[in-house]
Amino acid sequence: MSALLFSSLDDECAFPITLSNRALSYGDGVFETLRVIDQTVPLVDYHRARFMRGVEVLKLGSATDLLRLFDEALEQALVRLASLDHQDGLIKVFGIRSAGGRGYAPATPCFSQVYFQVFESPHYPSGYAKTGIELAHCAYRLSEQPALAGIKHLNRLDQVLASTELGPLPEGLMCDQAGKVIEGTKSNVLVFMGDQIVTPDLSRAGVRGTMLSALLAGELPSFSIQQDDISFEQLMSADSIAMINSVFGLWPVIKVDGVTFEVSQMCRSLQTSIMKRFGFAYEAH
Repeated sequence: MSALLFSSLDDECAFPITLSNRALSYGDGVFETLRVIDQTVPLVDYHRARFMRGVEVLKLGSATDLLRLFDEALEQALVRLASLDHQDGLIKVFGIRSAGGRGYAPATPCFSQVYFQVFESPHYPSGYAKTGIELAHCAYRLSEQPALAGIKHLNRLDQVLASTELGPLPEGLMCDQAGKVIEGTKSNVLVFMGDQIVTPDLSRAGVRGTMLSALLAGELPSFSIQQDDISFEQLMSADSIAMINSVFGLWPVIKVDGVTFEVSQMCRSLQTSIMKRFGFAYEAH
């Protein structure tokens, strides 16, 4: 767990917690969780791009204004983190549509505000990265909505309900209504099959993580990742499985539904490359 250090949302003049607040009433907004290491954000360009994609999809207002507000909030959050004697941590940036009267329809013209929170870095057991994790197979199925697929909007009830199934396990596997593998509750899936690395197609459901986006963009050119539909049966016949995100890096999966998996050399090599390129402190072996 990571403790909250500071929140700009605590200013009730700027963020009134009333039923007219659209984040509270409708989940009307987007957010990004950015990992800070030595006062830098390794994946900042991918976070900015996903935030702006969410602004575009939800029609939250002027892209120019909201990008400026995002950058200002991030700068303020980094200053706040340093003032609290933390060089590392997490920053959560929210873009929330302004209240505009009763009803679902947003006011026109549309305006949104940007807020931030600062957290301590989370502390996960080192064994998750070194040895691997057991993955819960969540019975809860993801909703399918191509218009919202990929972005990180504030309505995360799918992940909330799936997370109630995890018990002591650190992560869970989520499938769509047709049973295709989509993602983890807080991460993306990589499936290692022979000399190929495949990640689920997220065009209909799921969140496109910034670590995944970086890998797909060729940040680690030695590793080519394909996007395709993956059935649960295909996943269970894989050589290796891994979960990735921008906060913890890569966790190998060593068990799903009672079936054990090896951690392939390709999986270890990718983990080591992610560690070096994006500043993760754990040792892969």
